[in-house]
Amino acid sequence: MTRLNFPAELLAGANPDSLRVRITRLKDLIAHVRRSRSNVNQPLKATHNHNRRKAMNWDQVEGKWKEYKGQIKQKWNKLTDDDIGQMSGKKDELMGRLQKTYGYTQEQAEREVDEFSQSLDRH
Repeated sequence: MTRLNFPAELLAGANPDSLRVRITRLKDLIAHVRRSRSNVNQPLKATHNHNRRKAMNWDQVEGKWKEYKGQIKQKWNKLTDDDIGQMSGKKDELMGRLQKTYGYTQEQAEREVDEFSQSLDRH
């Protein structure tokens, strides 16, 4: 496993939850780059457009965050109103809170959030 070293001034006074989310993103990015380097001659997968649709859908959720707060609270009732309010519609913040509060893995949190956002499309 690659060890990531960060300058002390970058970490000073930073929110631990926010740092976890950033570190997780960096690890995902490193894994993605490694995978893409090993599959240079592989054709692109069809899931690319599917992932793009999810990102666009989350933009819509973020724009209507105040409307969806109640549904989020109902689905994940261990999250406090303060937790939900501080997220301000940020998908990575919600995923981080789910990981911390419910003990989800990153993949499980992303799957839950994606399923939730897709369920909003059906209403």
